[in-house]
Amino acid sequence: MEEDNALVHADERMVPVVLVALRRLGRWVRGSLRLDSEPRADLAGGVVAVLILPVWLAVGPVPALLLAGSVVAAGEWAARRVPARHEEAVRAVLPDVVDLFRLAVGAGMSVHQSIDVVAARAAEPAGSALREVCRRVTLGVRLGDALGALDRLGEPGRPLAAALTASARYGAPLTVALERVVVDSRVLRRRRAEERARKLPVKLLFPLVFCVLPAFGLLAVVPLLAGALPSLSSTG
Repeated sequence: MEEDNALVHADERMVPVVLVALRRLGRWVRGSLRLDSEPRADLAGGVVAVLILPVWLAVGPVPALLLAGSVVAAGEWAARRVPARHEEAVRAVLPDVVDLFRLAVGAGMSVHQSIDVVAARAAEPAGSALREVCRRVTLGVRLGDALGALDRLGEPGRPLAAALTASARYGAPLTVALERVVVDSRVLRRRRAEERARKLPVKLLFPLVFCVLPAFGLLAVVPLLAGALPSLSSTG
């Protein structure tokens, strides 16, 4: 039993090592192709580099190259989708986060106090960025410099970061700036929701054409044909 537990623990320790090795190999492969490094894409590239030789030997070069190209393309697509999904998540929660700041500032809190309060209640990914600001301040970094952690929110979070930074460094009025930020963020979130709603009929075409219509044919048309075939054969 002890030997089995030791083997299990050894296997668990080996998994991160293997993942790191595959990611490094994939980073080297993508670097050779002059592609930017991204963790998921690097891991996919490492898996391809390991699998391409056995596939090449087993079924030939053409399937191996097709497999490599498809996996690399999928990794590149995933690498490009990660920032877009992150920014979309920031846009979704930003109006609510700004509302929390407005409530905190309206209650008479300072910028530092409002960040502490909002960081504990803000949804992700804004919450982790605000908690990073609090961590840096705890380590002795000035608040105006610690707010640089909000850069991880990307382009959608820059108006909020600029308002907080201006207030922390120069004493600029925060309430008016937050009013502008919340209006703009709500308009942007509503616009993105309208865009997704317009794209929904296009996305529904695939299940309609490849799932609903074939199922309708199997359930409605095929039984009628199956029932008509005996009468046609007897008539003939």
